[in-house]
Amino acid sequence: MQKTMQKDAKTIQKAIQKALEERGITITDLQMNILVFFYLNPTATRNDYISSDSNISEGGTKSNIARLQELELLKRKGGKKNGEWIVDIGTF
Repeated sequence: MQKTMQKDAKTIQKAIQKALEERGITITDLQMNILVFFYLNPTATRNDYISSDSNISEGGTKSNIARLQELELLKRKGGKKNGEWIVDIGTF
């Protein structure tokens, strides 16, 4: 199961990278990790992401998510408890 998740994550990362290149957008590796995480786990919370990556702080997560939202690559639909993240890269 873990290997399948890693393979899916790599496939999704490549597709997102290609879509971003076509749009002329560059993001950091951390921001890419956030996009992939929320693509695979749309109902996850920010704290779920922080728990999955011990190398990032809450403030770092907040600021990177805010940047992705500014770029309109990541959107939140619904509320904190019942909402979901939408990775909006276009079609990929």
